[in-house]
Amino acid sequence: MIAFEAGLEEPWAWTSLILVDLAWLKAQVFSLDSLPPPCDDQVQWFDLIKNYPSEFSQFIKIAVRNSLFDAGPQTVAPLKQPGAFQCTHCSETFDTHQECTAHMFGKHRVKSSVRLVISGTIFCCCLMDFRTRTKLHHHIAYKSTKCRLYYSTLPHLDPELYASLEAEESKAVKALKAAGRSILYHPLHTARVPGPLIGLLFP
Repeated sequence: MIAFEAGLEEPWAWTSLILVDLAWLKAQVFSLDSLPPPCDDQVQWFDLIKNYPSEFSQFIKIAVRNSLFDAGPQTVAPLKQPGAFQCTHCSETFDTHQECTAHMFGKHRVKSSVRLVISGTIFCCCLMDFRTRTKLHHHIAYKSTKCRLYYSTLPHLDPELYASLEAEESKAVKALKAAGRSILYHPLHTARVPGPLIGLLFP
């Protein structure tokens, strides 16, 4: 009943609210700065909640305590632009970026917007071979702001190719977990490959 009264009958609407709360949490807790924005990559945040509940509970307590002593605004309301954000997998449109990414995660299983543009293991600007798509994604999404900015300018992969890559990667990750390995494991180290470097257009 509450869901309908609040206009949250769509599953993505609940996810959108959760992402807004997580964005507020990230803004309040300094130690969460290393995590990507929740609306850009839900998986790492959901892993934190699921696998580290005690730590996550502590983050909430810190955020609440910090907000009580913060006289200024605690969070920025999502920018609403009617129909401005369109899902790249279907024709649905949304008023905020959070609603759109929540929809893409819930309906199309898009875990991270960065994954939508990664088709191989080599980063074309620095010509480093990360050996697996998972490792390349980890570098772009969590380690390098410049790389993330560059990849944000690239067109999305064909949906069928994306689905195939995701399925293949999912099998590889499951095999690594079954073997007790990190999902970033590969027997070969990251290495430079020959070729001309492409200069990044960002400072």
